[in-house]
Amino acid sequence: MEVSTVSQVTKDQNDIHVMRLAEVLLTYAEAKMEQGTLTQGDIDLTINKLRDRVGMKRMLLTELAANGQDLRTEIRRERRIELAREGQRRYDIIRWKQGSLLGADVKGMKKSLAAVPSQVSNIAADANGYIIVMTGRQFVDPKHYLFPVPLTQIQRNPALGPQNPGWE
Repeated sequence: MEVSTVSQVTKDQNDIHVMRLAEVLLTYAEAKMEQGTLTQGDIDLTINKLRDRVGMKRMLLTELAANGQDLRTEIRRERRIELAREGQRRYDIIRWKQGSLLGADVKGMKKSLAAVPSQVSNIAADANGYIIVMTGRQFVDPKHYLFPVPLTQIQRNPALGPQNPGWE
């Protein structure tokens, strides 16, 4: 009889990946930036440590300022790229109160870049020529910034009520 992997998760002898050092470093840099205490030394200990390992150009606060780039935007971009496909993006967007991004159309490549233009000629595109992969998504503010509290938990502990806004 084969045992389900799910039932064995807590009994595994191996360490299970929970959080990468990159996530810790990026979270630290973001927190320092939000506090208004981020220095070039902090950037060197966090973001530049990640960039150095792949030979990427180092982030310099003086260059960002000289080029009119927003520090918050650059740190968030760094998170998006470094943590791609690791399941963090939705939580980042929620934390940053940018939920409308979750309701926007999902877009693909520009139609003009297709190797065989006839294969994409009938596919919907936005005003800039990007293929619309998925449309009709919704994000209801403020409802979708919070999950509903499970009814069974409210029944066990009425002090957890009332339900989160929009989930009543």
